Amino acid sequence: MIICVNHFRAYKQGSDVIAGVPDSIVDKLVDNLTMTGGPATIDRHLATLQRYQAMGLDQVAFKLHGDPHAASETMGAQLVLVLQQG
Repeated sequence: MIICVNHFRAYKQGSDVIAGVPDSIVDKLVDNLTMTGGPATIDRHLATLQRYQAMGLDQVAFKLHGDPHAASETMGAQLVLVLQQG
């Protein structure tokens, strides 16, 4: 539970340092459990999502920035259809 509190504390403080968690672990979490970008990075993210799907992942959550409507249309056209084909 301490680590969760420390994650929240770092988030609220806008810090990239999480007390009790080595930087190497934070880097691995960011590199392997987050995706950011725009239309130019969709192919890279699609490959990641397909890899997760092959491992059994069947749900993801997205936080859309900028124009959420345009972003959801792009994701629907380029990601969802491919992932549904599995």
